[in-house]
Formats: sequence, structure tokens, C-alpha cells
Amino acid sequence: MAEEEINRIKQKINDLTVKIEDKFDELSKSFGKTIGEKKAYAEVKISEKPFAYMAKALVGGVIVGYMIGKGKYCCSKR
Repeated sequence: MAEEEINRIKQKINDLTVKIEDKFDELSKSFGKTIGEKKAYAEVKISEKPFAYMAKALVGGVIVGYMIGKGKYCCSKR
């Protein structure tokens, strides 16, 4: 009787594991598709105004560099 119960529990665990793996695969595919769509959208937007996006990236990099240089967002305390 106890062995029968153990076998049923093992089977239930296996079934749940398979369901979880299926959901994980489904979510991974969905996530990959969404990322691909966002990447394509970003590429189109950047290709429309490449210099504006380069300027924004430059300004952002300068600001981040300044903040790190001042120690405001750095891990080590001076």
C-alpha cells in the first residue's frame, strides 16, 4: 500500500515537472519573440535618426562618467 502511494506521488511529481518545463519553454519562446520585435523596432528608429541617438548616447555616457567620477554612484567610499 505504501509503495503504491509512493509511486503515485512520484508520477504526480514527474507530471508536474513536465508541465513546468513546457511552460518554461513557452515563456522562453514568447520572450525571445518579444525581444526580437523590440530589437527590430529600435533598429528602425535608430536608422531614421542615427546622429540624434549617437548624441544621446554620448551625453548619457558623459553624465554617467561624471557621476562615477564624483563618487555618487560608485561602490567604494572615498
